[in-house]
Amino acid sequence: MGRPESVGPLAHRMLCTLASGGWLEGTALPSSRRLATEFGVSCHTAMAAVRRLAKSGLLEVRQRHPVQIPVGAQQRARDLLAAPG
Repeated sequence: MGRPESVGPLAHRMLCTLASGGWLEGTALPSSRRLATEFGVSCHTAMAAVRRLAKSGLLEVRQRHPVQIPVGAQQRARDLLAAPG
């Protein structure tokens, strides 16, 4: 039996936090270290979840800059949670 996948569930929890307004649009996401502590995962897993959300356009990732939450991300997160499937 392999190691359980943790990035997907973490990305979903982060999506829910974003949709509920736990993080504000136009601000920086907490650091990967803080996210890892908050969600009880490794920094590597936290960053993998951030990258997954960035691919969906929910976060803006740039090297050597804090991860940003773009305007419109909260509604997009709500839409993704409401979508069937």
